[in-house]
Amino acid sequence: MKGPSDHCAAMCRNIQAAGIRRVLQVAKARGRADPARDLAIIRRAGVEGYVAAGKTFGMSQSGARSVVMRYDEYAQEI
Repeated sequence: MKGPSDHCAAMCRNIQAAGIRRVLQVAKARGRADPARDLAIIRRAGVEGYVAAGKTFGMSQSGARSVVMRYDEYAQEI
């Protein structure tokens, strides 16, 4: 069974600790096109890792990582 890396899991925990609703509000204010899809990617990455999240949503591993990192930045601002 594969899971997320330690770094990915830590970023997902930061997002949850900041409050998902508040992070989504910041994302909407910053002009993210589809925050609901981004949230689904973050949740999948937090459970299964970047590779599985990327495959599920039709993007690369680095694309999924980029989404998680962007939302981690928003969470750190809060």
